[in-house]
Amino acid sequence: MNASASRNERLKWIAATLLALMLIGVTAIAYWLPVKRYVVTCRHSQNMSCELQRDTSSEHKSWVIDLGNTAIATVKIQPVRRGSPRVFLYLGSNSADYFAAEFEGGSARANAQTAAAALNDYFSSPNSASVSVVASPPKYLTWLLWGAVTFLFLLVLVIYRQMFTRKQRPN
Repeated sequence: MNASASRNERLKWIAATLLALMLIGVTAIAYWLPVKRYVVTCRHSQNMSCELQRDTSSEHKSWVIDLGNTAIATVKIQPVRRGSPRVFLYLGSNSADYFAAEFEGGSARANAQTAAAALNDYFSSPNSASVSVVASPPKYLTWLLWGAVTFLFLLVLVIYRQMFTRKQRPN
């Protein structure tokens, strides 16, 4: 085996290792990173307080914020360079604004405005015991994400096959 063949073989294995690491990384990100749902639950007590929850595949985070006597829910739209704008729900008090949820999908703006209206109705009515709002990404986003991971997996398999099949020499 000459030096260039040895170098090519070494480059093949380096490329194969990098492709495998890339596939593992993309799969890990697709599994652990996306938010499965946001839950906002508010209750009347001496002061208005809300429990905010964020669920992902790897963790369940929950925290309570005190909104004081005056609270308001607002929808904020963040334009992006490409695609549809990001839609956020914020809970505000006299002292600060708190991120509560992100709405995704084609009807994100309408869903966020409906959630904000329900929370504001609750905040203005002292008779209500509690209110809960749930924001989940549409199911098609999950299918698109895992479809892209599957496509990448098949692409890596095709590349591996092309890299490691021996070329037959004509007799």
